[in-house]
Amino acid sequence: MPTASDTVHGMNLGTGLLAFAAVQAMQAGIERGQQLRAVDRAHEIGRKRYVRAIQHKKAIQRAQAEDAVAALMRDRKNLHG
Repeated sequence: MPTASDTVHGMNLGTGLLAFAAVQAMQAGIERGQQLRAVDRAHEIGRKRYVRAIQHKKAIQRAQAEDAVAALMRDRKNLHG
């Protein structure tokens, strides 16, 4: 038959196991949060790189369009004097 001392030891063991599980869950949550922040950071870096590439492509297209307009104006001036 369990004694009061056995009951107290069992409760202490249960409390200790519960505390251990809580600490493990907190550590897992912290690690998962760090992983998610790393993924978010990688996505942000990729998005910024994509935006810069698009802006660069648009700038090149604008410059080509301006060159084409200038060439057309020169041709027009040459044709019409």
